[in-house]
Amino acid sequence: MRLPNGYGHIKRLSGRRRKPWLAETPSRYDPIAKKWRCQTIGYYVTRTEAIEALTEWHKRPFDRYDSKKRTLKEVIDEYFKVVGKTKSPQTCKTYKDALRQIDALNNHDFGALTWQDYVQAMELHGCTESYCDAVKKALSAVYGYAIRYGYVTDNQARKIQIKEINYKKSKDQKKRVWTDDQIKKVLEDKDPFARYIEILLYTGLRRGELITLRAGDVHIDAETPYIDIRAEITKTAESVRKVPIHKRLISIFKELIQGKLQEEAIITTKTKKPYGGEYFAQTWAKKRKSYNAGMESPAYAVHSTRHTFTTRLQEIGTKQIYIDSITGHGKAGGTTNAVYTHIRLPRLKEEIDKLK
Repeated sequence: MRLPNGYGHIKRLSGRRRKPWLAETPSRYDPIAKKWRCQTIGYYVTRTEAIEALTEWHKRPFDRYDSKKRTLKEVIDEYFKVVGKTKSPQTCKTYKDALRQIDALNNHDFGALTWQDYVQAMELHGCTESYCDAVKKALSAVYGYAIRYGYVTDNQARKIQIKEINYKKSKDQKKRVWTDDQIKKVLEDKDPFARYIEILLYTGLRRGELITLRAGDVHIDAETPYIDIRAEITKTAESVRKVPIHKRLISIFKELIQGKLQEEAIITTKTKKPYGGEYFAQTWAKKRKSYNAGMESPAYAVHSTRHTFTTRLQEIGTKQIYIDSITGHGKAGGTTNAVYTHIRLPRLKEEIDKLK
């Protein structure tokens, strides 16, 4: 009797054997080897026994497929090796940073882990609410990959409820709004790194958006000078936008892009290498302490520049829809922003230029 297509394989092995009948799973694609492979279920005395074993396997196929269970770390590493090439460098970095929060589960069987295990790992690590959310998003992407290749059948990450997690609440979790004196410290600093912080304070860019800017993204000679935030470096579709350049930043950007090729990064270290997100944050942490302006707290992390930018615009009466359009928040970005940018860009620049 011939087996149905895709059901599996029954083979009789050559030679004199005690159990000559081999039962194999249906062929599955191995994304690492880039080949279709079968898994051995077992060896049997008769063909009937082999068929019975294959039938039994189909009742719980994912328990028997790949008897060498994959650990969480193995699946994560495989995800970045196979899918990471299609993601932006910033997205990969964000996911890797988030998944480090659950390192305690790295050597556990991926298929046996449940959403409760992830919650417990985050609580033991002392994750903040934002990190819990980041872990959930990164895990969901990994599970999407694992389900596609048949490692598991259920996305445990989707079952995680952030509000139910006993996440860490820090006094420094809320970002601070800079005072005029603190902003003045940066503006008076002659260090090139201070210019990068100045850009953040007058554009509202995210750290990841700034350090991945290329010379070709800065349109300084346009009728309304602007920065092009590309889809490859953004977190969401709403973040794809054009950010008008404040008048005080024109000369800074001219110097940064001078002599650079279109694809070259404009934000570099002293050794002319592109910044990594963590190294940029560490450099800023040392810099802000040197100012002696009460900025030692983690509340003055890089992202506080973005919070300060939006707050200052609100204080001068800028409409929220304009602020959202500049910063890439909510529905102001995406398709709506792309369609109306040619009308709004000069208007947005008028608002940004009001900042002193």
